[in-house]
Amino acid sequence: MIPDYQTAMLPTLRSLGDGAVRTAQEVRDFVAREFKVTEDELRQLLPSGTRSIFSDHVSWALTYMKKAGGAVPSDTFADFLAAAQPSGFVDDFGAIERLIAELRTQTADIHSIAERRAEFHMARLPTGAPWQQGYAVARRLRSYLGLNGHAIQGLRGLAEVLGSTLDELQGAIIKRTPFSTVDGLLVLKESQSPAFATAHANDEGKAFAISRCLFDYFVSDSTTALVTKSRSDRQKRNRAFAAEFLLPAASLRAVISGETITTDNVDDLADRFGVSAFVVRHQIENHKLARLEQFD
Repeated sequence: MIPDYQTAMLPTLRSLGDGAVRTAQEVRDFVAREFKVTEDELRQLLPSGTRSIFSDHVSWALTYMKKAGGAVPSDTFADFLAAAQPSGFVDDFGAIERLIAELRTQTADIHSIAERRAEFHMARLPTGAPWQQGYAVARRLRSYLGLNGHAIQGLRGLAEVLGSTLDELQGAIIKRTPFSTVDGLLVLKESQSPAFATAHANDEGKAFAISRCLFDYFVSDSTTALVTKSRSDRQKRNRAFAAEFLLPAASLRAVISGETITTDNVDDLADRFGVSAFVVRHQIENHKLARLEQFD
């Protein structure tokens, strides 16, 4: 079948996602294979009769790629690409462009966080798998902040350990991201203070999304960072970092007595530590603290 314009967009961009240089024909061939476009379909022309419908759709996607590459930093664009869905792709990316521009003009600065970034900022990541790198950075940051194994409870707790106030931190979170695949967005302003957007409405969810953004804030020189549901190495790092930063595995291990944890147990632990249930599950599963009860 010949994909419509928006459906063709994402595979076209993904054909260039590895950074290799390809001709327009190579891109068209890639997309044609993705959608199993037949020879007859490839020959179908626009009403003008001057160009094939399929080539026209791919050409528009390539044009958009050039536009997007100039509007959004390449690593942020790659993160969006890894998580994006064909439906609504163009509208979602346009909204992210506008959101980045809005965050850059956000006026609330959190000077205490910027000062801690300047003192702690890591020149390179520790060695290891992505999740190991995330855990290692979280432990170093917790040691620097003198947290001594205490869990960080919600946005208020996050603000306090960063030397800020709840009002200051909330002032730096200007709006929710309206995308199912994007959990959060960080923009580094000229003042070196961060501005955030998050898709989460509840306090614990916001704290986790903002903590994921903080991973890039403390270890990267990028001016933007996108937090998504994809399984890329970058997203694995920031998920592991946020979970360990908010709730150290050692602290959780100390209160788990049984070999099996039920859903109710997870919820109780989340309430006890003031974190989201996702953080508890993440730590139990990835550190093999217990077996999570499975339901059909």
